[in-house]
Amino acid sequence: MAGLILLGFIALAIITVVIMLLAHQGKEKILKTLGGFIVVIVLYMLFAGKSCGPNAKDVEIMTPQAEAISNYILKNGIPESLSEIPDLPYKFEGCKRTLLYGKYRKHGYIDEYYEDANKTNAKGELLEEVCMFEQNNRKYDVNIRCIAMYTDDYIQNRDMYINKIFLNSEILRDGECRFVFYNKVSETGMSYDYELNKTNKKWVFHYFNLNGRKNNPWTYSTKDDGMCNPMRM
Repeated sequence: MAGLILLGFIALAIITVVIMLLAHQGKEKILKTLGGFIVVIVLYMLFAGKSCGPNAKDVEIMTPQAEAISNYILKNGIPESLSEIPDLPYKFEGCKRTLLYGKYRKHGYIDEYYEDANKTNAKGELLEEVCMFEQNNRKYDVNIRCIAMYTDDYIQNRDMYINKIFLNSEILRDGECRFVFYNKVSETGMSYDYELNKTNKKWVFHYFNLNGRKNNPWTYSTKDDGMCNPMRM
């Protein structure tokens, strides 16, 4: 809707200027009219951007927590729990962690996940943890989800009873992680994307995050009603 309204303003400006030219209106009058349309279009773009974009206050609150977690992952790898990361600006509550083991289908990608590695001849893992925190009467859901595959050497020689092996990057061949902050009320989110560096087995920023963008973090809004539908700005 926002995009359609903007196109409408532009179309109206063009039509008005063309009519004024055909009517041989003075150059000064045409320029003033065109300038007025430009001012209206710019003001509308600013208004739509603020209304449909990420909530600035939420971004301000989420940023220090997100940066603290991201810096930890880049330096130390995936934590056993987000709540155990030291010196977080805000305290996490209700953290729930799930670690599943995956097996391959014929085409080589992980298709199914199970809790027991012994029953699946596991060749990869899926780690997911959800938490929440509250600040200034605003609630934020946090989710980290990682998928990784083991090295062939580990698959052939591993001890099936090792626990929490996802944290040991030396046995991982490949992997991707994403963690997301989200405020349901304002529909504002912030996300980071990582990948396992195959050379030094360290987690690094994914060059392209999962939305095809080159930047980490990515802040966004999921608003899709009213003037924000269907175009999210």
